[in-house]
Amino acid sequence: MIENPKILVIDDDSVIRLACEKTLRSIGYSVETAENGKMGLEKVKAKNYDLILLDLMMPEMSGTQVLEQVKEYDENIIVIIITGFATIESAVDTLRKGVYDYIPKPFTPDELRNVVRKGLERRELLLRAERLRRERERSLLKLAAQKSRMTTIINCMGEGLIAVDKDAKLSLINPVACKLLELKEPCQVGKEIRSYLNNSALENLIYEKLRDENFIFEEFITREIEFDNSKNKVFSITLAPIKEKKDEISGVALVLRDISEEKKLERMKADFQKLVSVVAHELKAPINTIEGYLDIIIKGFVKDKPEKQMDYLVRSRDKAETLRNLIQDLLSLTSIESGRLTRQVEPVGLKQLLVDISTFMENDAQKKQLKISHVIPENLPMIMGDKNALTYLFSNLMSNAIKYNKDRGEVTIKAEIQADHLMISFIDTGYGIAEDELEKIFNEFYRSKNQAIQKIPGTGLGLNITKRIAELHNGYIKVRSKLNEGSQFDVYLPVERL
Repeated sequence: MIENPKILVIDDDSVIRLACEKTLRSIGYSVETAENGKMGLEKVKAKNYDLILLDLMMPEMSGTQVLEQVKEYDENIIVIIITGFATIESAVDTLRKGVYDYIPKPFTPDELRNVVRKGLERRELLLRAERLRRERERSLLKLAAQKSRMTTIINCMGEGLIAVDKDAKLSLINPVACKLLELKEPCQVGKEIRSYLNNSALENLIYEKLRDENFIFEEFITREIEFDNSKNKVFSITLAPIKEKKDEISGVALVLRDISEEKKLERMKADFQKLVSVVAHELKAPINTIEGYLDIIIKGFVKDKPEKQMDYLVRSRDKAETLRNLIQDLLSLTSIESGRLTRQVEPVGLKQLLVDISTFMENDAQKKQLKISHVIPENLPMIMGDKNALTYLFSNLMSNAIKYNKDRGEVTIKAEIQADHLMISFIDTGYGIAEDELEKIFNEFYRSKNQAIQKIPGTGLGLNITKRIAELHNGYIKVRSKLNEGSQFDVYLPVERL
């Protein structure tokens, strides 16, 4: 571990600065503070720090601006963002610029200590890797006469290194490669690679290059290979020919690098761009409608028709409500992505929660003359979860059961134990869902094509969010429905045995 780690806290909030300083000094860290970005940069220029706790939202100079300049002085310095405004957009932007992690406000001393400890461990690894890289560069000039030193360097590399001879047998493999390929220790030099490297695509690529007469004339090639689809593991493979004679290949050398996180970030950026495009489209329609109605009123086209004016104003208000609901759902979606929506995990009793939700929505049900029934046992077991998140989940399903029901229909809330799960069902006698739409309804912004419900307001995000909340609680949702006969949504949550 780094001796006497040097930490700089840059935050315009004096309470946060003091809390960080007191907490970290109590465990032996050297801590300095700065009340704004400019003062923080001056300290970075004058002194070497191992880790910076940086507020994202500051006057005069934002955390992002500070971050860009900090990396110019020490590219291995660990930067952890302190913010109460974390979003997908800010995460992608700051991660791309070198941020190690986030700590959202408010945070506890234990949370601060944990994230700083992990950051310092990362700092130590980076410094160690930098030292190893420099050592490797110096040693490469002497490799011909220093075989033992070459072995040490290879084993300390941050990448996996493999060499095979012309018969496709392992002549060298370092521990990192063994770990990346999940090979059983100790890795066996002299073993033929077929069915040994745990990846047929990698093995086939090596065989292909050993047989390729033109490969001898190439410096190297790079390929990306999917190693484990279930874990989204992707490797970058760099291959180079090993030459003992001028026109004859005697083997292949490979460098393996795990680029799974890089690919994940690329997917996040693509998903975010897609989300922005869809959100822009969803926001445009109600805004255009509101603008149109208000323009008619402002220009006096209906000044002699007060009832028409009132109608347009009511419609504008309804569209504004649609916008508000969309924004609220987007905020919930962002909270899920950042891990903030299910943070307060505790034992939750669902009977009273379900009854409270039903009571709260009773007026909406009465407007459609719906009959609401409860089939809920008295002694339901507890569920480990975030109460606010579970309230959102069940409120959304209850709201849907009312909104998409027919007048004078029925809504039944049912709960029962099934093995180690508690199943909570919301059953309605409404319009139902077509069979070809059942797998699509949990997609972001998906709205049913059923003409009977087109005028019912909705954001298309509710079911997607409920599904994610259930999964974050180690549960899942099933749906059964027939068109024009009703729907049943079953939520399965693991039972907490107290």
